[in-house]
Order: sequence, then structure tokens, then C-alpha cells
Amino acid sequence: MSCIQTESGVAFDLLRPRAEDVHLEDIAHSLSLQCRWTGHCKSHFSVAQHSVLVAGLVPEGLVGWALMHDAAEAYIGDISTPWKRELQTLEGEPVSSVESRILAAIAEALGLSPGGVPAEVKEADWRVLKAERRDLLRYWVRWELDDNADFCAVTAAPGKIVPWDMGTAEGMFLYEWQQWRVRQ
Repeated sequence: MSCIQTESGVAFDLLRPRAEDVHLEDIAHSLSLQCRWTGHCKSHFSVAQHSVLVAGLVPEGLVGWALMHDAAEAYIGDISTPWKRELQTLEGEPVSSVESRILAAIAEALGLSPGGVPAEVKEADWRVLKAERRDLLRYWVRWELDDNADFCAVTAAPGKIVPWDMGTAEGMFLYEWQQWRVRQ
């Protein structure tokens, strides 16, 4: 079995994820503790805060997906995109396939629309990514995305990003989720 133990004590099977093993609080807690950029930023900036910022840039109906677009990372970690493309399971399956199955279980558990992350959320993710590069990285280097016309066409999210502490990130993530649920 390829299980991890979540903060709430669930044995979560990474290769065979089940919706009944997904708990919102586990996701919020884990993402608040995980630093974006594999820790290579000026200070700790959590995946949870990133997700809340993305949620602030999408239409109301997409807030749930915006908050959960990186939620699989609560189970497999925030793996850098270049490394994720190279990784595969012992059976030769791409890690991105494992991530997709986990995200599908999360979507089922939390009542999100099937079909994966909507394009509008991906665009908002890029806008926050550009703002993170501007505000949180000490040095600028060329990315593969800099050759992507769609990425180049989006503008950075407005405002300066100021990282939250981990407790604030977890609390805000849960708060935004609950507020979105109330409005649905």
C-alpha cells in the first residue's frame, strides 16, 4: 500500500485515492505548512495563501476550484513543475497522473464540478505566479513559461504580496472555503 498519514490520522492511499479519505481540514493544514517555490523564496509563503490569492481573482462560481487547484499537494507535496515532469511511479506512471487522480477524489469529496481545474482558474494561477515572482523571489531567471504566449499575455495580480504566518494561511483558507459554501 502506498499510504501517507494525514494530520487527522487518515491513511491516505496515494495511488488509489478515495473521496471518503479526503478532509478539508487536512488539506488546509498541510497546504499552510508547505512553502511554495520549494522554499526558494525570500520568506515562507504557503501554498494555502497562494490558493486564497488565486480565489480572489476568479468569478464567484469558481472560488471552490481556485482554492483547491493545488490541493493534491496536501498529499504529494509541492513538487516543482520541472521535476514533476521527470518523475514517475515505480510502475512507470507519470506523477502528474497520480496528482490528477488525487485531485479528482478531492473534487468528488468536496462537491466540485468534475473535469478538472477550469481555464479561468489556471489564468488566475498564472497571475498570482507572476506576482510571486515579482514580490517573493530574490532573483529573476528565465522560465519555460516565458516562451508561452498565453502566460505572457496575463498581467500579474495587483498589490504587493506579504506572506502570512502558517496559522493565518490555514485559517484564511478554511474561512474562504466556508464563505464560498455559504454563498452557493
